[in-house]
Amino acid sequence: MTTAKSFIALSEEAARDSNLPKKLIQYLANNEHIELPLRPMDNIGLFYIHKIWQDKEFAIKMLENFTKKQRMLMIRDVGTNKIERYILTRFMRQYANNPERKLYVYDVAGEVMRHFNLPQQHTTMIAKLTEKIRNRAYKQAKDPFKLNQYMDIASPSKSKI
Repeated sequence: MTTAKSFIALSEEAARDSNLPKKLIQYLANNEHIELPLRPMDNIGLFYIHKIWQDKEFAIKMLENFTKKQRMLMIRDVGTNKIERYILTRFMRQYANNPERKLYVYDVAGEVMRHFNLPQQHTTMIAKLTEKIRNRAYKQAKDPFKLNQYMDIASPSKSKI
């Protein structure tokens, strides 16, 4: 069994060796797709993941399996974690479904604290994060071009070569 510190060190080493992001390595290890330290079979798998996802045509073909809305949400959510996605989705749904009703930062922060079972000492940090994300969601909701921009990026070309 690895400790948290050795897990981080092992995932950093695996990320360096495989040229894949550390968060991806940690995700794969947490979901038992690979083991840390890496076994020879894990190294082979990571090599092919890296090689395949570097191919733009492969990525396009894989993304065709998702709906336009799913692709849009993937693009919107790049670089966010579960908590940030939860907050952003909460505000975006509110603006889309009932824009007149106010959704308060501390109400959403409280939801996050309960949903993710976070300790009370993180309340202020979560409230600040919620406020920052609320402002982002408000700007996106008020600027339809930004939302359409995501839709245009997320739409695959229908031309067949």
